[in-house]
Amino acid sequence: MRKTSISQIILLFALGIAIGLASFWFKGFQRSKKLVAITKNSPTTYFYDRYDQQSGFEYEMLKSFADALGKKLEVKVVNHIDKMKYLLDQGEADLIAAGITRTEKRESGDWVFGPTYARTKEIIVCRRGIRIKAGDPKNTELKLFVVAGSSYVKSLEAANFDLNHWKQKEMSTEEALNLVENAEADCTVSDEHIYRTQSRFAEQLIRRQDLSKERGLAWVLGKDLSQNPGVLERWMFDFLNTGKMEALYEKYYGHSDKRFNRFDVQTFRKRKEERLGQFVDLFKAASRKYNVPWELIAAISYQESHWDPSAVSPTGVRGLMMLTRQTARLMRVNRLKVEESIDGGVRYFLRVKSRLPKSIKEPDRTWVALAAYNVGIGHIFDVRSLIRKNRGNPNSWKEIKFYLPYLAKEKVYSQLRYGYARGWEPVSYVKRIRTYYEILKKDEDANYSESSE
Repeated sequence: MRKTSISQIILLFALGIAIGLASFWFKGFQRSKKLVAITKNSPTTYFYDRYDQQSGFEYEMLKSFADALGKKLEVKVVNHIDKMKYLLDQGEADLIAAGITRTEKRESGDWVFGPTYARTKEIIVCRRGIRIKAGDPKNTELKLFVVAGSSYVKSLEAANFDLNHWKQKEMSTEEALNLVENAEADCTVSDEHIYRTQSRFAEQLIRRQDLSKERGLAWVLGKDLSQNPGVLERWMFDFLNTGKMEALYEKYYGHSDKRFNRFDVQTFRKRKEERLGQFVDLFKAASRKYNVPWELIAAISYQESHWDPSAVSPTGVRGLMMLTRQTARLMRVNRLKVEESIDGGVRYFLRVKSRLPKSIKEPDRTWVALAAYNVGIGHIFDVRSLIRKNRGNPNSWKEIKFYLPYLAKEKVYSQLRYGYARGWEPVSYVKRIRTYYEILKKDEDANYSESSE
């Protein structure tokens, strides 16, 4: 999905809107003070971010729609599409907003869709080095998984793949992609936009084949909205035409074609020589002020911005410590000023650390705090709960980092308060920072020894 696609959608959508759509409201919908939406817990729809704030592409659209209506948004998380539709039909929600594709089967049935707001296609994704094609007898040697009951199954059949070779499993698309990334599967099927988000945090996923033409993504409407579609259409037209949709797309997908680089010690050492010198005194001043090793502060900063004070991400975090505007306000700092960015970043890290249970002792406490700094402390509390259920030690970083990736598994996260998280990301985040930290400490010790001789 490209920006040009959004522009095309805006044009087609504008041409497709009939002037003078019915402007009346159904009394029941008008009286309600809430907009009740069904969605799923995933990185492309709805999740809690590192600051324990509700986030997600679909969530932000829903919030904007609810605000425009003057209603409070109520989100119901359901991770199976059949159950979503059942609850909608029972009148328990106003709409479904979960990246639902407009398939011919749904369009010809009793699914009532709102306007198309984006487009995607279904693709086959494999692990690097694995190749697949329809009718190839070697497919029997591969571990192939597909989400059971999904439109992917029919697309595979239409593309002449033998469904006997594919194991249909009750799981989310994100979980299927994780199986491929972790070598538990060779190939799976995904929507293109889900793959683009997931591949940013993966090393082994590679797109192999398109299975379908582009299809529209749209909300599924309940009775009141389906009988008065002008309410949603007028809002959606404004959301598209004013550039709000394009800005939201950039925030969640604009960086999704950029993978995390593999850890490179040579690059780190080069940047240490080129950039660290201009900030090291500030790191040391913050170290003395807050009793945090300067090497750890510097390692966090490198992981966040590569010691680039002008760094900015598509999600709006900026500066040497890559703070959000909200965090900068909370810490009362100007995130674009290097000294204040460092000060705010260290204080926010210590704030997160102070919220951890006292039962987590050092050095594990620091590593757990770093994970919470990255993924959000709510998800850390979820992991500790999961560990206790499995009779493990919830104070051990070793066990926490083992269980964190399970937050991406639907059977696990659907039972937890904060739900889905890319659990492998904080594990990698902490590993990298610890590596940078150890290099800096080793170099500092070597410098001290030389100066003492």
